[in-house]
Amino acid sequence: MNNQNSFEPKLVVFCCENSGLLAAEQAGKMQLCYPDRVDLIKLPCAGKIDVIYFLKALEKGADGAILLACHQENCRFLKGNSRAGQRVVQVKKMLKEIGIEEERVGIYYIAGNMGHEFVEIVRGMYDKLREMGPNPGKVIK
Repeated sequence: MNNQNSFEPKLVVFCCENSGLLAAEQAGKMQLCYPDRVDLIKLPCAGKIDVIYFLKALEKGADGAILLACHQENCRFLKGNSRAGQRVVQVKKMLKEIGIEEERVGIYYIAGNMGHEFVEIVRGMYDKLREMGPNPGKVIK
């Protein structure tokens, strides 16, 4: 097995522009740091996430992908975060069926003023991926 201390996972973070993205911006203003191999992708609403976004992220080289959504009852589009949660459940089931750890994806609920929590979530997922090792589902080119 690889030396896990040298493995630097790639994490894709899908961010609702009304919560996760604002929290990321706040973390930046507070000069809080998180790992370099983290890619933020802005969504107009977490409810716009689709199963294929997670699968493509993993196929294209990410070791994990998470979605940062508004807290329950705080979605500007009413049910976006609920729909997003259902889609994450679908992705987890699909990954499990094909033999990839379902823990490689997740959803977290966050508010725009939670810069510290944003960094904690990202670092926590990054560390979990580091322990798990590389994504076995990457397409090698």
